[in-house]
Amino acid sequence: MRRADYWPWPVRDALCYAARWKPACVAGNWKQLEWQDMHLDGEKPHLRVRGSTTKNHKPAHPEIDDELADELRKIRPEPFEPKQRVFAGLIPRMKRFRLDLKAAQIAPVDGAGKRVDFHALRMTFQMLLTLNGTQPRVVMELMRHSDMKLTTKTYTDAGLLPTGDAVRKLPSLLQARVEYTPESTPGLVASGLLLSSTGTATGNGEAPQSLINTGLGRQLTPPVAESHGRENGARCRVRTCDPIRVKDVLYR
Repeated sequence: MRRADYWPWPVRDALCYAARWKPACVAGNWKQLEWQDMHLDGEKPHLRVRGSTTKNHKPAHPEIDDELADELRKIRPEPFEPKQRVFAGLIPRMKRFRLDLKAAQIAPVDGAGKRVDFHALRMTFQMLLTLNGTQPRVVMELMRHSDMKLTTKTYTDAGLLPTGDAVRKLPSLLQARVEYTPESTPGLVASGLLLSSTGTATGNGEAPQSLINTGLGRQLTPPVAESHGRENGARCRVRTCDPIRVKDVLYR
């Protein structure tokens, strides 16, 4: 008899749930794991999911954390048969699953009408990765999905996404109306958001005047006139903002 057979059923069930949740195993992978698939003693513990048990018939090698690896080593028989099923006789049935939900004070159906089942562990795994800031492509690989839409839509609970935090991180657009200058807003100058740059203007003996901005906006380029002229007997395209050259070209 295996050591796990002496454990109380809540402890055995917790291990089964963790083993299905953390590697994001689907039912077929979970039930058919053999001890030869459990690589628990290396620097990076991982499972070998055989291609014959996956939907896309491709093998996978999901890594697991040290906590799960330690618990699996506790139930590993010594010596063990390589082809012996790891969770044979340990996987809880739905009746016991409902008892586990009750013990954990988890409602079998939430307020939105979503039902908790074994497959919900995969969505939990995906959402925890997403909320922890894991890159979507990494989440997709860990879920072993072939399509990003399956990861970001089907397995994503949009109600749990931190949309409010994202909005609160946006810059303010309702600041007090002031005159913005490079001296008062050096950060805006560096980012190129000022409408015009500071300079001096002289003419007709007038004193230099400081040019300041009265609002925010992206730097604009001056209007460009386009026309056609002839140069060396051929048509050419003229792009200039010099009014004298524009007049010369248009009225030649």
